[in-house]
Amino acid sequence: MAHQRDTYKDDEFHQGLEFADHIIAISKYVEETLPSTWRHKVTQSYNAVSPPEKVTERYDHAAMQARSIRFGMAARCTPDKGQDLLIEAAAKLPSDMPCEIHIWGMNSSAYAAQLRRRAEEIETRTPHRFVFCEFRSDINEFYRTVDVVVAPSRYKEPLGRGPLEAMTHLRPVIVANHGGLAELVCHEKTGLVFEPGDEVDLARQMRRIVIEPELVKTILDNGAEFFQNFTPHKYALDIDEIYKKVLEPTTR
Repeated sequence: MAHQRDTYKDDEFHQGLEFADHIIAISKYVEETLPSTWRHKVTQSYNAVSPPEKVTERYDHAAMQARSIRFGMAARCTPDKGQDLLIEAAAKLPSDMPCEIHIWGMNSSAYAAQLRRRAEEIETRTPHRFVFCEFRSDINEFYRTVDVVVAPSRYKEPLGRGPLEAMTHLRPVIVANHGGLAELVCHEKTGLVFEPGDEVDLARQMRRIVIEPELVKTILDNGAEFFQNFTPHKYALDIDEIYKKVLEPTTR
């Protein structure tokens, strides 16, 4: 049994999966990247995310009127994760809509240094502020800090844990509309999506979070319900059924 958590890429993957009796793909997108000749031995089952022991206070639109709204992302600091897209989108928000951008996962790379320089430039001419943080183990603190979670990945995520975690913390999400992320977020129902790589469209969706409180309420209500498809209990039941199906004697 193989559990495929990434997209099918090269011969190294092929060698490992070719001899598997069955393959569990963590998303429909991952399943679609596997060779068609393997489809008979593939079952798609989403990963689970454990809800926090202490639920974060629900996003409060009224409270946002008293301070800058905080958009954030927590991911490894590489161009494919799209931190620069979030920074450029913030630069396009109007001055009468001040925001804070929280980016967790910073490192010592040239890309990270570029992000910091660009943020400093934007801060000199706008009311927007940027907060950078290295990798931290207390991810729950991230969700307590930010109001809205953004996943602007340039590459097609196999699934995307961040948006699911955000839903458990009662935070609205904005994601790039491709790969596994597109399976998690239905536009205007469980979150907002934007055209991948398009910072103008991302800025447009960020603005909607601020000016459309009823839409945000709908997103949060639907997200909390949608997350029930990703609980550890449901995941355990799904995996149990897959193993039973694979192991049951073949009728001759």
